[in-house]
Amino acid sequence: MIAILSKSRNELTTNEVIDWLYNFNQKCLRINCEDLENEDFSLEIESTNDVTKTGFCELLTKSDVIWYRMWYTGEIDYFNSMSAQVAARYFEHIKNEIGVLSNFLFNLSQNATWLDFPKSTRLNKMEVLIVAKECGLNIPETILTNNLNDVIEFLKKHEIIITKPICEVFFLSYKNYEFLSHTKAIDNNNISILPKKFFPSLFQTNILKKYEIRIFFLNNQIYSMAIFSQKDNQTQEDFRNYNRTKPNRFVPYVLPDNICKSIIKLMKKMNLKTGSIDLIKSANDNKYYFLEINPSGQFGMVSKPCNYYLEKKMAEYLVHLNNKNNGKN
Repeated sequence: MIAILSKSRNELTTNEVIDWLYNFNQKCLRINCEDLENEDFSLEIESTNDVTKTGFCELLTKSDVIWYRMWYTGEIDYFNSMSAQVAARYFEHIKNEIGVLSNFLFNLSQNATWLDFPKSTRLNKMEVLIVAKECGLNIPETILTNNLNDVIEFLKKHEIIITKPICEVFFLSYKNYEFLSHTKAIDNNNISILPKKFFPSLFQTNILKKYEIRIFFLNNQIYSMAIFSQKDNQTQEDFRNYNRTKPNRFVPYVLPDNICKSIIKLMKKMNLKTGSIDLIKSANDNKYYFLEINPSGQFGMVSKPCNYYLEKKMAEYLVHLNNKNNGKN
């Protein structure tokens, strides 16, 4: 059986892959992180060190293939009844509680074939940049600092720089608001807002874009799309500042063989069979620059504009893994 770990809200990709699995007459089990609270769940650690499992936990540990699509994202309704300060502290506590419980549950299911095992998806952005460079990919010049003087010197060298999270993009739904962190450009006009000392932050040279490239990677196959975000002031710094009135143009894109080989090498070193990858084609030197990997990145945005049918390909791959585990091919 195929198990899919996901979330219940705003996850169209999971729904569409499951539709394809049903079309292939493939039995599957979907477990959303919210089920930890809403569905029957029990783990009993006995004196013999055996673990008794009931509910969906038992079904998960009996699965042959597990797709780690998504998991906890902080979307719990009762946060909205709290003050912002209390909600933030409580969110962190619940996140840690779920993290410990989930890791234990996942480790009980290690005999399954995972796509991909959760531990592999917890990437360190800085380490990935170093490995990408070792694999032959260009990367933006990068500094981590808590010192304004370092940023000033970095800006003198590059004229325009950007800052973005060291970890992943921050997203939080709270009451009637949604909060999302973005990449932000820094130049001589706004650098004065920075204090002399601040929390350690990541800064990179701003690469003038010819276009952005979003890649979906699945089992050594590369599906690429060019995003012409530089043609719109609203999306020049970060295409996630969506212009819904006049959306960016998305088109299929073929990467050079050497870039594909470097990406395959990088994903192998990261122990990942799937993920979304961001590149930039520079308008200055015409080179490709690697930005980051998102192991749980959405791929519907690449699939539909480019007619790649990635939801179908993902379902086919899950079926292949399941058949392989059961000696059918």
